[in-house]
Amino acid sequence: MSSVPPHLNIFSDQSTLLVEAANYWVAAATQAIKQKGKFCVALTGGSTPKPLYQMLAEDKYAGQIDWSKVYLFWGDERMVPVDHKDSNYLMAKEALIDHIPVPAEQVFPMVVGDSFSENDIENYVQKYTENLHRYLDVTDSGLPKFDLIMLGMGDDGHTASLFPHTDILNEEKKAVAKVYVEKLDSWRISLTYPVLETCDDLLIMACGDNKAPVLKKIFNKERSVKDLPMSRIAFLESANWYTDKAAVAEIEAGN
Repeated sequence: MSSVPPHLNIFSDQSTLLVEAANYWVAAATQAIKQKGKFCVALTGGSTPKPLYQMLAEDKYAGQIDWSKVYLFWGDERMVPVDHKDSNYLMAKEALIDHIPVPAEQVFPMVVGDSFSENDIENYVQKYTENLHRYLDVTDSGLPKFDLIMLGMGDDGHTASLFPHTDILNEEKKAVAKVYVEKLDSWRISLTYPVLETCDDLLIMACGDNKAPVLKKIFNKERSVKDLPMSRIAFLESANWYTDKAAVAEIEAGN
């Protein structure tokens, strides 16, 4: 028997989902700027957010946002140069950043060089952590607090670069950490669970029938967090799920 997250939004198709997600994003930015004078958001990579970024760059949406008060960060990144085709930063740059008047000094890639020894990666982690503490509000426990964190979900249940059975899943103090993903034979940098759990507003997008099997397992609470990392945050009050009917087909069918 599946449980339902407190904020599960199911749309007829991905196009409808994207429109509603764009409206949600604009509303979050507007509210944060009105209340605090700035909007600090962590972007995500993957195929689903790209058309969302392209929509946000359109006058209809971009014109509603005071981009001079927006601070763009990322939830995770691959160890590739910023001009590499696999870079989450590059995808967001081409789809969104190049088309909006956000100040360059308010855009914070996780990786800014092309050297990727373990020592270099640690330096990226340290610099990124410093930027979070410099520009974001900080909780009483010392964790940086985003206004909005965007998240996707892989077919294996990973989110950001919190992959199944990786050491980063055990990190409870650091805001940012490096992680080696054995199945991909690569290092990545990612926000950690404590930062995700500190944020009041998580926008989780999961679309397509390829997500149905893993969503069924997560909502049925069938596996451990180590098996399905998304499970740890799936039912948080802050978790705002944006899915389409294809992604929840197995749940709706009661399978």
